Amino acid sequence: MENNNLIQKLKEHTKAELLEKLLVLHKIGDKKIQTIIEAKRPESGPFFKEGDIVDLLVIRPLNRALRCKVISTGEAVTFRKNSFEVPGDTITIKVSKHWKNRNTRYISGERIKREFIVSNLNLKPVKITKCNTISRSECLLDDEHPERIRDIYKKIFTKKEYSLYEMENIIPGVEYSDMEDDPIFESVEMKNSGMIEEATDILLNLLEKDFRCIDAYSHLGNIHFPDDDTSTFVDFAMPYYEAGVKIGEYLLGPDFEGQLPWEYVDNRPYLRTLHGLGLCYILKSRKSYN
Repeated sequence: MENNNLIQKLKEHTKAELLEKLLVLHKIGDKKIQTIIEAKRPESGPFFKEGDIVDLLVIRPLNRALRCKVISTGEAVTFRKNSFEVPGDTITIKVSKHWKNRNTRYISGERIKREFIVSNLNLKPVKITKCNTISRSECLLDDEHPERIRDIYKKIFTKKEYSLYEMENIIPGVEYSDMEDDPIFESVEMKNSGMIEEATDILLNLLEKDFRCIDAYSHLGNIHFPDDDTSTFVDFAMPYYEAGVKIGEYLLGPDFEGQLPWEYVDNRPYLRTLHGLGLCYILKSRKSYN
């Protein structure tokens, strides 16, 4: 009687073309049948077909894979790949295979496009605090600086006065009262000690928790930044700096016209990404790079 009940469950949870082959296994024992039943239960969420075009949000790069989220459904999936992406990237893929192992869904296929679309990250606002106001004359450089640089400043600063702001620095899981355990500092120490993989893991862990951790992007860029100006590794550093800059611009908002002085410590993560991105453009423009 118990076997009959299991066989009935098996009929309910398997495809018709597999039913005859699976029913013969009831002779092996109840435990085997129960295992088959559990393995063949319908999976929740969409099952992608070969040729489907899918947009994925990159959550974390893994070894030869990416931990992602399907943008249309929010479903977690691991994409098997041999390409380079950074956390927060939106990638469009053409599915060649889709499978599930235990509780993890996997996709393999061709990456068609890679973009960094900040709106896909669903970022919460950060605090932008006005701290002071300065005049135009205080923004300009004195005669100790080259005239060419002074002229650039004159073109940039055209208003009579400017407001100074500080952007909130997000480090997931760390409060200002507990900065002795700052994971960014720990990562820098590991990088300086040659522990590159460990330093990278710390930074990727932070971004997996919160894409607003701009300092993680800046230091990941620093890890990949070339030691000499002929290295093509600048192409690996640049996407991290670009991501940090785009997130910073998004958090500041399109109407922001204030200044973010280096003296205000929380501004430094965003300013570091701007600095790193500028250096990348300089290296890419040099003949030695090509």
